[in-house]
Amino acid sequence: MTKKRGPVWKHWTVITQNQVENNRNNSHPPVQCNYCTKIFDRAVPSRMQIHLDKECPGAPDNAKSKQNVGSQNSIPETTQFHPNIALNSILTDTPNRPVKRIKTQKIESFVDRMSEEEQEDLEFQLAQALYSAGVPFSFVDNPLVIQFFQHLRPAFKLPNRKKLADDLLDDVYDEVKAQADEQISKAKSLCMVSDGEESHTGEWIANQIIQQMEIIGTHKFSSVITDTASVMKAAWKRIEEKYSHIVCLGCNSHIINLLIGDILKIDEIKDIVNNGKMIVNYFKSHIQAAAKLKRIQIENYNKEIALVLPTLTRWGTHLSCFQSLLKSKIALEQVLMDPKIRQKINRESDTSTLSTVYSHFNKLINKISELSCEFSEYIQQLIHKRWEYSYHPVMMAAYMLDPRFLEESEDADIEAIGYAEFTEFTNRRFGQEESVKLFAELVVFRQKNSPYDNETIWLSSSVLSPSIWWQSWPKSELQQLAIKILSIPTSSAAAERNFSTFGFIHNKICNRLQNDRVKKLVFIYGNLWMHKRGLKLKKNKFIHDQRKIDNNDNGNDIGNNSNDHVDNDNDSDDDRFIGLELNITDIVADE
Repeated sequence: MTKKRGPVWKHWTVITQNQVENNRNNSHPPVQCNYCTKIFDRAVPSRMQIHLDKECPGAPDNAKSKQNVGSQNSIPETTQFHPNIALNSILTDTPNRPVKRIKTQKIESFVDRMSEEEQEDLEFQLAQALYSAGVPFSFVDNPLVIQFFQHLRPAFKLPNRKKLADDLLDDVYDEVKAQADEQISKAKSLCMVSDGEESHTGEWIANQIIQQMEIIGTHKFSSVITDTASVMKAAWKRIEEKYSHIVCLGCNSHIINLLIGDILKIDEIKDIVNNGKMIVNYFKSHIQAAAKLKRIQIENYNKEIALVLPTLTRWGTHLSCFQSLLKSKIALEQVLMDPKIRQKINRESDTSTLSTVYSHFNKLINKISELSCEFSEYIQQLIHKRWEYSYHPVMMAAYMLDPRFLEESEDADIEAIGYAEFTEFTNRRFGQEESVKLFAELVVFRQKNSPYDNETIWLSSSVLSPSIWWQSWPKSELQQLAIKILSIPTSSAAAERNFSTFGFIHNKICNRLQNDRVKKLVFIYGNLWMHKRGLKLKKNKFIHDQRKIDNNDNGNDIGNNSNDHVDNDNDSDDDRFIGLELNITDIVADE
C-alpha cells in the first residue's frame, strides 16, 4: 500500500526514466523543484520543504511552510480573564471601561495535532540523535520509551525499528553524505589516510586507494598516509609512479611507537618499567592500600594523584606512569613505611604538522647522545634505524617552510641539509626549471626579504597553524606548495579510530546488524561527531589564541613560569591531544 504524500509534493515533479520505474513502488524517487532547477536524487519531504522555505528564489508563499502564521494564530486576540482577581476590584478600578468578552476557541485547538511534514521532520531528528549516540534500534520498542513520547507529544508516532533500520537510515545517511561531499568539494587539498592489512598485496592496496582518489579527483590529493607495513611501501611505489604529485608517507606516530618499543626492550630499562608496573598494579588491586595512599596524597598535596598503568600500544602511557609515580613519591614512601604493605609488593595525535617530525627526531638524538650509560650508543642506533625507515625529503621541506623553526634551522649544517633535501624533493616532483624558481623564493622567504618582510605576520606564527599562517602572504607557487605540505598529517590515527567506532556500533547488543547498515551507521556517527567537534575546537582555538595574544600585549612571557605550566597542564586545549609533538616535547622538557 502506497503511503499518502503530503502537500509539499505538489511543488515538485517526480523524475522517471521509464515506465517500469514509474510503476515501481518507490517512496523516495528523484524529484525536481517546479520553481527552479534544483534536483534531489532521493526525495525527502523535510529537505524538499527546507529548499522551498530558504533556498528556492521563485517559490510562492503557498509553497512555503506556515509555521509562523500558525504561531501568530495561536495567540489569543484579547487578554484572558484572570481567575484570581475579584470582579468588583476590576469594576472599581475601571468603572467606565467595559469588560472585554473573551473569544471562545473551538475544542479542536486543544487537541494535539501534527502535520505529515512535522512528523517526518521529528522522525529524522530522532533517528539522527539515535545514530550519533550508537543507540540500538530496539530502543523504540521499549514500553517506557513509548510511554515517555506519548506524554511528551501525543500526536507524534514513534517510528518502529524496521523504519529506523531502512528508510530513516538511508535518509540520514544521504543527508550526512551530502554534507561530507560538500566539504570535500570545497577543500583545496586533500590527504588520503588508510590503515590496511598485511593479508593483501601491495598492488591490491594501491588499486583500492587509487580507486577512491579517482572518485573524488586525484588532482585534489597531495599525500597518502598509511601504516608502515612492508606491503604499504610496495603500494606507495605504485601510487607515486602513477601520480608524481602525490607524496606517500608512513605513520610517524607508529614509527615513534616502534622506536620506544625497541628502547623498552633493553634489559636495564625493562626492569625499571616492570618495577613501575608492579607498584601501580599493587595499588589498583588492593583497596585498603589505595585508600591509605589517597589519604596521604591529600595530606601532602591537597589532591589525589592517579597512578597510570602503561600499555604496550600507547607508548605515551609509560611516560605518564613514571610521571605519576614521581608526583606521588613522598606519599608512596610514607605508605611503604607500613611493613605489611612493603612485604606484599614483590618486585597515535593528528594535530602535529609534518615539519615537527625532523625537529623532534633531531632533538631526541641530541638528548640521547648526552646520556652517559652503557646502552646509549645502542639507543642511538635504534633511533637512526627507525628514522631512515620513515624519512622522506618532504619532511625536511616542511621543516624549512615552517616559520616556527626558522631560527632553529639557521644552523649552518641543518640549513645546508635542508636546502639540499628541498631541491631534491622539488626536482623530483616538478622538474628542474620549476625547482629553481621555488628554491629562489625559499631563500627570499627565509631571509625575510620582500614580500616576506611584514613583521606583524611573522609574529603571528606563534598563534597560527603554519598552513593558515602561509595564507597571509601574497599568492605564489611557494605559498601553494607550503600550504599543501604543511597540511599533511603525521600519522594514520584518523583511520585507526574507525576500528573503535566499528566496535562501538557493532557490539554485543547490536551483533545482528548487516554489513551495509554498519557501514552507514559508522559513517553517520563519525561525520556527525567530527562536524560538532570541529565547531567546538574552532571556538576553543579562538579563545586560546585570543588569550595568548592578550598575554603578549600585556607583556607576559608565556611558558617561562614552570609552576604555572604544571598547574594549568590539564586545562590546556593542546594537551587534549596525545600526539607526536606533545609527547616528544614532554620528554625533552622533563630532561
